[in-house]
Amino acid sequence: MAPSPSPSPSRKPSRKPSPTPSPSPTPVTRAPLTWLPVDDAATLLGPAVALKVPNLKQENPQTAGFADADLWFCQPNGDSYTRLVPVFHSRYPDAVGPIRSMRPVDVPLLSPLGAVLGNTGAAEWVMNYVKAHDENLERMTYLEWRDKGAFSVDRSRIYKANGKSQFDRAIMAHPAEMAKLAERMTAPPPADYLPFVADPARSSTAVGSAGSKVSVPYGRDFAMSYEYDPGTNTYARHQPWGPHVVEGDTQLVCDNVLVIQAKWWMDKIWKGGGAADPVVDIIDSSGPFFYLQGGKAVTGTWTKGAMAEKFTFTLAGGKPLAMAPGRTWVELPHTRSEIAIS
Repeated sequence: MAPSPSPSPSRKPSRKPSPTPSPSPTPVTRAPLTWLPVDDAATLLGPAVALKVPNLKQENPQTAGFADADLWFCQPNGDSYTRLVPVFHSRYPDAVGPIRSMRPVDVPLLSPLGAVLGNTGAAEWVMNYVKAHDENLERMTYLEWRDKGAFSVDRSRIYKANGKSQFDRAIMAHPAEMAKLAERMTAPPPADYLPFVADPARSSTAVGSAGSKVSVPYGRDFAMSYEYDPGTNTYARHQPWGPHVVEGDTQLVCDNVLVIQAKWWMDKIWKGGGAADPVVDIIDSSGPFFYLQGGKAVTGTWTKGAMAEKFTFTLAGGKPLAMAPGRTWVELPHTRSEIAIS
């Protein structure tokens, strides 16, 4: 009997090498008020610091640090002039000025940010209004904080009028010190104050109409304007008397222009003489807006609820506004102002 053949050794299935896992993308840290990437997240741990800055021709130029803001507001002052509010967070310059008094609209504008607000005071009723809403803001007024490092006097800006030294163009604020001195508003601002998207190609202006120039009037012969530079993809800001420049002859530019039209009127309560403080109607209200970026423009309707609620922006077609990352100028002209975009 022939011997049985030896069984063939069983072949083990060959193992395919496991694929090398792709490295996880490094998380991108973005500044909440610009949505631009930052290298060091520790720079974003402080609060937003907002400052009240005057804007009459004789009060210009502002200091060079004014240009370092993440966000700027331009608001009515009197019936045809403006006052400015730069907001600093991703970087705090050494000094910004000159610093002047508050206006009522500062409270609903800045409350959603939980900001520190540097100023030199206000009319009595405005001061009472700010104090009544101090759960949303931390007010640092010059006379109360000048000995604590929050403010200083630039003596080169003092001038004489009626035989007396005038300090209204000489008060400087120090945002980094204000951020350190803050007692209640110490947290960073929320990341959704403005509706940014990380990819500029997803901005609403990707399908917008022409928006290379815009004129924003606040009164007769008093308009702010912006002109787009395709080489830098930024808008250069102009004031009624010429380019908006700060010390060092640097013209201000921004990535986004957001025009929020609202009704406003002159307050009748101020009995101290001079122009009354304008009251801007943005609480539980709505109105038209225009957004310009990358040489394009879109329009729609803004709404805002209670004091500490942020704006909501809806395009004419019903979609929510999507803004490209960058630094933004926000203008607050009256609803009767004719916004000219070309």
